[in-house]
Amino acid sequence: MQDRSTLKEEITRLKTRLSDERAGITEITELLHLGIEREAGIWEYDFDELGAEMWRRFAQLEEQQDCISEEETFPAGRISSGILRRLKKLYRTLTGPLARAIIDKRKQFNLDQQNLLNKESVPFYLSVILTLQKIKDRLNVMEESLSKIENELEEQFLEVQRLGRDEPPEAGG
Repeated sequence: MQDRSTLKEEITRLKTRLSDERAGITEITELLHLGIEREAGIWEYDFDELGAEMWRRFAQLEEQQDCISEEETFPAGRISSGILRRLKKLYRTLTGPLARAIIDKRKQFNLDQQNLLNKESVPFYLSVILTLQKIKDRLNVMEESLSKIENELEEQFLEVQRLGRDEPPEAGG
């Protein structure tokens, strides 16, 4: 019997200590004793943060939209630069007959810029989709509250009509 009472006392003491420690914790990093591995993902943003992220990505996409850059030229006046230009021209002639038809001879396609464009466009489209989903969720909540209000108004109207029929007409005087 003594063992049960000491066991119960120990359990209640541990419960109070645990609740005190829970109340003292304000951030998850205190529990982990480590840094958090990642920031909140785009899908965890609220509506305003999502809009800001979408416009930030859009601005970067607008800025980097042209993936064609000027061809690097070799400095003139040196003998080796002339040879390099001829070798480059020969290489382009052999490897890219179709590319020259599409892209101007002085321009070249910049794959690094296209890669950046692709990396920025995925989060942009994701933020647009998530923004539309949040708008849809808000619209559903509004429609639900509107239907509740309509039902309440109908009930009040029917109640007023029922009360109006039940009351006898007043005698004028």
